[in-house]
Amino acid sequence: MKRIIGVSGGPDSMALLDKEFKKNSDSIIVCHVNYKSRPTSDRDEKIVEDYCKKKNITFKRLVVNDKVLNKYKKFNNFQDKARRIRYDFFKTFASNDDLILIAHNKDDFLETAIMKKDRSDNYIFYGIRKDSNYKGIKVTRPLIDLWKNDLTSYCIDNNVNYGIDETNVIDKYARNKIRNSLKEYSLRKKESLYKKFIKLNKKNIEREQILNSNYIRWEKNKYNCKFLNDLEEINQIDLIYKYVSENIADANISFNKINELRIFLVKTGNESKKFRIRENIFIKKTHQNVSIETI
Repeated sequence: MKRIIGVSGGPDSMALLDKEFKKNSDSIIVCHVNYKSRPTSDRDEKIVEDYCKKKNITFKRLVVNDKVLNKYKKFNNFQDKARRIRYDFFKTFASNDDLILIAHNKDDFLETAIMKKDRSDNYIFYGIRKDSNYKGIKVTRPLIDLWKNDLTSYCIDNNVNYGIDETNVIDKYARNKIRNSLKEYSLRKKESLYKKFIKLNKKNIEREQILNSNYIRWEKNKYNCKFLNDLEEINQIDLIYKYVSENIADANISFNKINELRIFLVKTGNESKKFRIRENIFIKKTHQNVSIETI
């Protein structure tokens, strides 16, 4: 089994790389994506490459140029585009039994949980799951229970070089705004907020179990819309959200839109119709069966 580690050069991913190397140096492939989007991009690439050379670790880089960007031109949001480029690159080196390791941490969990809560109170899970799946490959996040400050301290204590992404302080994206606001929180306040989301997620365990059972049955029914009619409205919403999330990478879709999609699937008849998810992605309903169409 190979471990494909996504390493940006920041303290989180460099701590992950060093921890994984010390745990077991075999079968590690380090993947770095250089978006050339900021003055320090090449510096961060060199930090990762130098570490890999020193430790004799396989190093793979992707420099994002116009040719790469053109393959993803249908995605307008840069963060969505960058994430898709990154994960597709990681997957290039993985087979079904391999692992993709990502350095998401407790701060990332909290940022994502707050973003979801701002959008809706109806999510089953707030934050980032420790384990997920990308196009058939398992993705795991070994650092999800550690705060970012813990990881920075780890790098300093273990003489692991790292770079700081200066664009993280710019309030251009919603996540950056939340990240910067959390810097004003004490550790105690962050821990308290984190525990509230953990408690909320545990409260939804039974609802999630119902969802997973329904989803297996819906798969067997080949995603036929008639199956939805026997479910309560909230279970319909959960099921459709899971379908969209598992079939559209980084769907990041609001519950209001999911409810609109639910009404579309339940209320429309047998005729073929499409529901726009993004500019180039549609949910297609054909003779009661649901599918994804990308233009």
